[in-house]
Amino acid sequence: MRLDIRKPTAAETLIELGVRMGASIGGVEACKGPGVQLVGVFSLREALDRVSRGKGCAYSFVDARTVRFSVVRPAPALRPVTAARPTGVAAEPIAPLAPLVVNAGKRSPRLGALAGGVSVIGSPQLQDTGVGETGSVSRQTAGFMTTNLGAARNKILLRGLSDGTFTGRTQSTVGTYLDDIPVNYNAPDPDLRLIDVDRVEVMRGPQGALYGGGSLSGIYRIVTRQPELGRYSASVGTTIANTESGSNSYRAEGMINAPLGQISAVRVAAYYDVDGGYLDDVNLRLSNVDKTTRRGGRVAWRADLGDWRIRLGTALQSVSSKDTQYVTLTPGGPRRANQVREIHRNRLSQTSVKISGSGDWGQFESVTGYVTHRYASRYDATVSLSQFSEVALELGVYDEAARVRMAVEDMIYTAPAIGRLRWMIGGFLATSIEDGDADLRARAGAITRSYYDEARKDRLNEYALYGEATYDLGGDWKIALGGRAFKTTVHTRSYVLAPSPGQSRDLDRQASFSGFSPKISIQRDLARGGMIYALSSEGYRAGGFNSGD
Repeated sequence: MRLDIRKPTAAETLIELGVRMGASIGGVEACKGPGVQLVGVFSLREALDRVSRGKGCAYSFVDARTVRFSVVRPAPALRPVTAARPTGVAAEPIAPLAPLVVNAGKRSPRLGALAGGVSVIGSPQLQDTGVGETGSVSRQTAGFMTTNLGAARNKILLRGLSDGTFTGRTQSTVGTYLDDIPVNYNAPDPDLRLIDVDRVEVMRGPQGALYGGGSLSGIYRIVTRQPELGRYSASVGTTIANTESGSNSYRAEGMINAPLGQISAVRVAAYYDVDGGYLDDVNLRLSNVDKTTRRGGRVAWRADLGDWRIRLGTALQSVSSKDTQYVTLTPGGPRRANQVREIHRNRLSQTSVKISGSGDWGQFESVTGYVTHRYASRYDATVSLSQFSEVALELGVYDEAARVRMAVEDMIYTAPAIGRLRWMIGGFLATSIEDGDADLRARAGAITRSYYDEARKDRLNEYALYGEATYDLGGDWKIALGGRAFKTTVHTRSYVLAPSPGQSRDLDRQASFSGFSPKISIQRDLARGGMIYALSSEGYRAGGFNSGD
């Protein structure tokens, strides 16, 4: 790539290099001394070598677009035996934190250099504040909320745009990503455990231009730590907690990173945790009914082949809840008095392949992923059905379950900077199939009656071309134009069996949605790191068919 970078310090030179070449460069404070002028054509490695030479630092590639710098400490000099023992040791000054780089914009701008509402929780803050799941993220992020049904039952809300339990079969308003792959369509948030995570990124506002359907109110993205070459590391952690008038909670987690030769490495993370219950059901005569168990892990492998990188990864998680975590208001005060335990299961698996390369010709990245998501819930429907029954009901139960299979392909090409112009173009393809079942039944005496039974299948396909261009107007002003041309097709088959007075019915409906989602922004970077900007963007989601009416 042709570069023209002139900065006063080595750290500032590396930051600007990352912006120009679309790379995330961390730990730049390790490089001390004046900056190096980069004028000419350089590959990323050549530029890094030139800037870091003689600056007391060394770098390693975490993945295709992520570089980590560290301090190279000289070997201690030998001292004569007769040398006087020092009376004290001077404290080593703490280097300031390097600017955090985010990838939420499909490129790698510094946090604060991206127009829009962006929040990032880095690994140190995640660990220091005990953020381990989606609910904890919501307590640290402005405009980020969740419903309160329980672990792996909730929907995420951004900027107050509701996508709660009763929005029907339409696509979610928040796109949830694990690294580069979306993990759900309209399912509850899987509530992935945030172990061995590099950072969590939240983008508020419509993101249709770059992320497509299901991003009406924003994006929630979990970025995991990638395998590190040439470095063994491992960690183990446990937590035990006691809840007054409840059962104990505990967590165990571990990670290991191991190089495989000179050009590849593998990283494995696993966890198991139990959140002890604290609610008592006075009708079932059970204590601490709302116990939740979560287990899962991830495996990632990477190989660096010159200017090309390959990453394979898989993630698994299973969440099981023995009951819901709410009570009902009664004349005697709030209490839990159900006829049946409201169990829930949520199981997610994801497999992905990422191939990326960079050179003087630009950068290319292809991500292919496959996701399976199974979830099932049971609800006590006794009180609701009793209002419409002519006989006394002993028990009413509503069960629902779904299995989602989703395949995704996302390709991005980022061109070398041409003067003040930077641009990228991408293509996206996704197909998903959801099989769902719903069953409402009740028991009166020795007779069990079915009120509603549905078998449903939804197939969705999405095709899109998208791109964005940024032009430096000078005087710290920039303008960006982007957009996404898309087409989405939905096909729903539903078979409903509802005995009288209900009505059985079959549904076979198809729909197609197409359009263009634009984005335009103008911004000025301020001298002390702030920004002023104006942004206009759109989001969209595919419609659907409610077959339960």
